[in-house]
Amino acid sequence: MDSFDRETDAKSGALIFAPLGSDRPLFEAQLKRSRLPTRDLNKPNQTVWALRHVERILGFVCLEAYGSTALLRSLVVLPESRGQGFGRELVRRALELARELRFRELWLATEDADGFFRDQGWRLRDRGDLPAVLVRTPEFASAGRLIMSRPVAELAPAT
Repeated sequence: MDSFDRETDAKSGALIFAPLGSDRPLFEAQLKRSRLPTRDLNKPNQTVWALRHVERILGFVCLEAYGSTALLRSLVVLPESRGQGFGRELVRRALELARELRFRELWLATEDADGFFRDQGWRLRDRGDLPAVLVRTPEFASAGRLIMSRPVAELAPAT
């Protein structure tokens, strides 16, 4: 997945969505601060993306590929950037990327952000609905987490 690059001209002041690069320590620190899993990072089927404005990192998201299905995980917005729509922007850009990479469906697990995702077209699913390839992943191992999915083809036009 690393060959895909959303980087735009930083001088324009536009948001930049690009592979993680050298910011992994900041990414992992923010996951720990947000109490999100870090134990299974760095798998070859994962690509972490950073959202930036000029040189300032706003947040991160990870796509983990499993054939035509992918797991959206490790979504985190830096504390000083919260409440400004950057979480939604990260999800929107991850969905665009998933469409370009030809994933059919995205899945996620959450403990308390179901309302955030439901507002963006994700729906709650039963554990029995999980594709077999995702059942044993660490993200879905915890019985207390809510499971959600979204078909990639149902993307709304960019606003």
